[in-house]
Amino acid sequence: MTNQRIKKTKEKIFSCIKGMFAFEYQDSKGNWLISKIAKDSGTSRTSVYKYINIKA
Repeated sequence: MTNQRIKKTKEKIFSCIKGMFAFEYQDSKGNWLISKIAKDSGTSRTSVYKYINIKA
């Protein structure tokens, strides 16, 4: 059960940022807009932080 939930969450997040409009999820410096990704993918901010490497 847990592995399936993790897989679905990752798919939601990565389909959002690898789609045609992926540029909308980055700011001018190239950092990811975590809140926007979470809102549009239907996941939590902590899940997005967990599965995406954040640029410092």
